Amino acid sequence: MNGNGQITQLHSFQGTTLHTAQWDDSINWDGKRVAVIGNGSSAIQLLSQMQKSASQITTYLRSPTWISSNHTAHFAKDGRNFPYTEEEKREFPTLRDMFEADMKKRLKNDPHLCAKLVPDWDVGCRRLTPGDGYLESLLEKNVGVEFGDIERITPKGIQNANCEKQFDIIVCATGGYGEFRRGQRVHRLQSGILNQKGVDKRLSLVVQE
Repeated sequence: MNGNGQITQLHSFQGTTLHTAQWDDSINWDGKRVAVIGNGSSAIQLLSQMQKSASQITTYLRSPTWISSNHTAHFAKDGRNFPYTEEEKREFPTLRDMFEADMKKRLKNDPHLCAKLVPDWDVGCRRLTPGDGYLESLLEKNVGVEFGDIERITPKGIQNANCEKQFDIIVCATGGYGEFRRGQRVHRLQSGILNQKGVDKRLSLVVQE
């Protein structure tokens, strides 16, 4: 499975297992007990949607990450970057305080979740993850959070240091490998398939005809 991580006995699970990189739209999680492994971009996008109809969701997290509200898109229309003034650059150190305050507010200052989810490093040291609704979903009654490593997958669910929980569906939101997909065949206009010509142009966007 693409990017499923090193999870012991993953394929021993007798319920439904899927990965966010190989999503199956036919699977219905309404009224189901669902485990979501990971808290990267994919998990952040799907959790708030699954929470609305699943009977119970448990999300398994190993490390914190900065999660922002989607409130800055209008500053960079069409994905464009823009120059910063020296005055704006001097304000950069205040970003951490702003993001920390935003995350804690969205978590309603829950001391346990804030301690586990708010990073102790500066914003930008790792990829920033915008996600409206994710932090709010963690406070819902049908969502539970388990921190730390997963020990193993059992036929009926997931075992960690705290307990074993049973699930109907396990979702692996554990990253993906770009090399999982085969390279695309690139056809030249006049001289055949580029992939078969032995062209070595790593990281290039253009090659000579």
